[in-house]
Amino acid sequence: YEARAQSLGLASKDDVRKAAADPNATWVDVRTEEEIAQGCLHKLYDLPFVHHSCTVDSCEGLEEKAKAHMQDKDAPVIIFCRSGRRATKPVQILKDLGYTNVLNAGGFSDIDFLSK
Repeated sequence: YEARAQSLGLASKDDVRKAAADPNATWVDVRTEEEIAQGCLHKLYDLPFVHHSCTVDSCEGLEEKAKAHMQDKDAPVIIFCRSGRRATKPVQILKDLGYTNVLNAGGFSDIDFLSK
């Protein structure tokens, strides 16, 4: 995690843990349906959850989903994918839309620290 954190702009585990503890936090999973079938965060934890599949270059339609599901632009938004690379695009999109607390939590397997 630490090796990828700097190059991908991943949030620290402490920052993700703090954001996850906020009852207003929303998790955004940008993996594909096939990847989600291999493991799903909202089934492991009781968390507000939004799925929106993205690629490294495109996250078309995220703006509409954000408006529908994430009205509080100051609440934590924790984004993850398989490795953290795809999550960089939606992080930037949401920041450009005025969201102030957007975190790239890395990959699905990186989030296991929350249960420790």
